[in-house]
Amino acid sequence: LKVTLPGKLTFEDIVKARALFLDEDEIPCALYINPAQEADVLLATGFIPETALGDQFRLDGAIGRLGGADIIKSIKVKKVGTAYKNVLVKAEALGVKLGNTLLIEDERNKSTQTTTYFASEMYVPYIKNDAGVVTMTTKEA
Repeated sequence: LKVTLPGKLTFEDIVKARALFLDEDEIPCALYINPAQEADVLLATGFIPETALGDQFRLDGAIGRLGGADIIKSIKVKKVGTAYKNVLVKAEALGVKLGNTLLIEDERNKSTQTTTYFASEMYVPYIKNDAGVVTMTTKEA
């Protein structure tokens, strides 16, 4: 799903975009914005800072909530010309998978003549359900 907005992100725009999901229940959503849009979002009418959410459920990395969506800054939100390609994602549309195979590293300590081995895995998020994603193109002010 795609939406083109004439200006900055607003409370109303996010509510309308969330309505495109046609959900019966309130499902957690995240809106990814470019860090350059942070001031506009913080000053938007209806913005709730993360510190004011108290014990409410929120996604990790959220700076607050606007229009029922947790706002998360990401440099992966690209600016194309004067437009930002923001992404609104339902939590259930995201999946997590192993990013690469098991990585094994070693560290040799010559003074004690020991070798320590470390094993690590990297997990990355991916979109497993395109119906849970709205691309919101906004113009720079």
